Amino acid sequence: MSTIAVSGYAAEYVHGEHVEPHIHQEHQIVHAQSGVMRVSSGTATWIIPPDRALWVPARTEHEIVCLTTVATRTVYLSDAGRGLPTSCEVWRVSPLLREVIIRFADEPETPLAAHLVPVLIAELDRLDTVPINFSRARSHKLLKIQEVLLADPADKRTLNQWAAELGALPRTLMRRLKFETGMTYRQWRRQIRILKAIEALATGVSVTGVAYDVGYETTSAFIEAFRQHTGRTPARYFD
Repeated sequence: MSTIAVSGYAAEYVHGEHVEPHIHQEHQIVHAQSGVMRVSSGTATWIIPPDRALWVPARTEHEIVCLTTVATRTVYLSDAGRGLPTSCEVWRVSPLLREVIIRFADEPETPLAAHLVPVLIAELDRLDTVPINFSRARSHKLLKIQEVLLADPADKRTLNQWAAELGALPRTLMRRLKFETGMTYRQWRRQIRILKAIEALATGVSVTGVAYDVGYETTSAFIEAFRQHTGRTPARYFD
């Protein structure tokens, strides 16, 4: 096994601050010690609350938008030979991993590094991924739909209605969406709604208010959809 060089970085950002697209030569674990951020890379976007971390492989371009005031704690790993993920993933952060990340970020040259690196690696080997990303479309007509849904996730137009408005065949849009996102239109729209719901919950909007804002007719239907997608109810998501 090759030697793994680990370093850390701590930063504070205000609500709404935007970290422009950039890359790092090392692998990166991005964790919000407090606050909520939205991270985008390629065709995907993730919401990162305090009990999650985003794995960003080396030389992967990404950008960050702070949905609240955010305290980020980041760990960089130089080693590329351990079979680590080759694409971005959201991980649940255990209390132990959280403290290791914070120690490396707040004290980059900690004298405990020799002891903490094996703990860090052991924790990485047992992490669970969390499906809270949004897959972005790429083709012209789907981008128009995406723009509307991101601005108004409660929009109720069906794929057939969109096809008529955009001068396309429903079957063509359906095939293209499946190719670009791996999802049906219903699944894709729900993913957008959950993403926008998390953003709104992060700013303090009530669960009932969020439910109607993102297009659900009842609060109970929203809570169940949210729980199925994230593994938690909206009220417990940021605990």
